[in-house]
Amino acid sequence: MTKDFWRKTLSNVNARIARQLGQFSDNKLTLTEDITNTDIVLKLNNSYLGIGDIFMNYGKDFTTQADIKTRMDKDDYDYEGKQAIVMELVRPHPDLAVHSLDIVTCRTPDGDVKVVTCLLWADCTTDSSMSTRAGYSIDVDTETVISPCKWYSAAFLTMEAPLVGRKVPGIKKACASAIAAHKSIPMKWVTVIGWDCMVMPDEDVVFFEGNFAGYRMPRRFFISFSNFLEFMTNYFWPFDSNHSVQPA
Repeated sequence: MTKDFWRKTLSNVNARIARQLGQFSDNKLTLTEDITNTDIVLKLNNSYLGIGDIFMNYGKDFTTQADIKTRMDKDDYDYEGKQAIVMELVRPHPDLAVHSLDIVTCRTPDGDVKVVTCLLWADCTTDSSMSTRAGYSIDVDTETVISPCKWYSAAFLTMEAPLVGRKVPGIKKACASAIAAHKSIPMKWVTVIGWDCMVMPDEDVVFFEGNFAGYRMPRRFFISFSNFLEFMTNYFWPFDSNHSVQPA
C-alpha cells in the first residue's frame, strides 16, 4: 500500500498523477528529470498524514540537487534508510487556492465499486492541504459544494463556509478514475480507499495517491443513524454473515 503502488494503479487507468522527478533510496538522492524552474515536493513512499513531506520552491529553497539533499538532512524527519519520491509541486486552481479532494470509494457486497463521499479540504495555510481549516461535502452528480462537513471534526464546528454552492469542475471525471482504479485492484480485502487529488488551473484533476480508508470510514458510518444502519446490516454479523467482516 505504498505511494508507488497507488501511483501505478492510477496510471494503469489513465488517471493523471503528479509527475515524478526523482527518488531517494539507499540513502541516495537521484533526479531523473530536469528540475530547473520546477517547484517540488518530497513524499515518503510508505507514509501518511503528510508525515515526512517537504515542499520546496525553485530559486527560493533550492537550485541544485545538493540543495535538496541539504534540506533533507536538516529536516526534523529522519530520512535515513527510507524511500521517498521527488514530485513536481502541482499548483491549484486559483479560485480554490491550496486544497484537496478526498474521494472515498467502497467495494459493495456484490463486487461493484461506488463513491461513498467526496469532500473538499480548503482554506489552507501552507502548500499542503494538511493545513486545512475548512471542509465541505460535494454532490458528485452536480459537482457542487453542498454543505460544510462540520460532522467530520470539532475543528470545523465554527468554520466559515463561503464555498457552499460553488461548482467544482472535474469531480465526475475524478470519481470515475477513482472507481476504475479501485476495480482494478485484485486484492478483494481492499474494500475502502481514500483518493487524494486536486483541481489544477486548467480544471483537470491530478491525483497524488490513495490510502486504505480504514480510518476515514468510521466518520462516514456515523454521519446519521440511517448511514449507521445501512453499514451495519450490509457488513456486520449477525445481520449479514455472507458479507460480514466478522463471519459467524
